[in-house]
Amino acid sequence: MFNRWCRIQTLDFVKKRKFSNLPVQHKIDGTRWDRIPYPLYARRVIYIAPIIISGIIGTTIYLDPQFPENPNSEVVKDMFRRGFIVATSLLITFPIIVVVLKTRVNWIWRQKIQYVASLIGSCAYFKYGELFPKSEFCSELAPVLAVNVSVLSGALLAPFSNNGWILCSSYAALLTFIISCYFSNNYLQGILFDKEVSNWNSELKQRIASREKTSK
Repeated sequence: MFNRWCRIQTLDFVKKRKFSNLPVQHKIDGTRWDRIPYPLYARRVIYIAPIIISGIIGTTIYLDPQFPENPNSEVVKDMFRRGFIVATSLLITFPIIVVVLKTRVNWIWRQKIQYVASLIGSCAYFKYGELFPKSEFCSELAPVLAVNVSVLSGALLAPFSNNGWILCSSYAALLTFIISCYFSNNYLQGILFDKEVSNWNSELKQRIASREKTSK
């Protein structure tokens, strides 16, 4: 009788809970559990995050002519382009690495969604910096865009999450924010205030001009 009462209380708790980082579960026929692929808060993130991302991109396009051109813009584009290539390469090869290491390093397999979401957010950060190389956008709006993209990726990949989509999205947002701030505070600031970067910028302009001539 006591065990039956405990079981009823447990099922009642599972049924009444409204907020959790785990997919909602319902008892079916007493034999199996049905997992909802996209819980309520995941669906809200999927609806709201694209609006925020579109707002950031629209604001950037609107304010872009009002800010002065960066004198070392080609160097900034080159650095962000290299970061995008590295992040994209890791994103492509990571699923293969996860499958290979599944039996040996289980914690990587369990946290795969947060790593994938972090790499997607990093790709968005570097691509945004390449398209809009002005310092005002790269240092302020780019990290916000990257965090929103990583959270949206975690919500979209919620059915494949083992630890819960909220936990994976939180870790992905934190890791993406750390990557963007590290890149901005180290590489971007060095490009903007280093005198030797102007020589590199002139070389890149010469290479671009030569490529345009050969293509014509």
